[in-house]
Amino acid sequence: MPECALRAAGILSAPAREIRELLPRYRHDNVFDSTKFTALFPDFHVTSYREGLDAIAREMPHAEPA
Repeated sequence: MPECALRAAGILSAPAREIRELLPRYRHDNVFDSTKFTALFPDFHVTSYREGLDAIAREMPHAEPA
């Protein structure tokens, strides 16, 4: 949705205003570097996307693992 459309929608809609406020954060890619964390916590197990999704699915009633 174009920013001008969000600006117009924001006149009547608080959620549209909030979305527009977040747009500058997503104009550029976010780069995450875990080097320092890994150095401090070398035994920390990183959960893969698949493991996380399966855990969420197990916690949801009537859901099958992905």
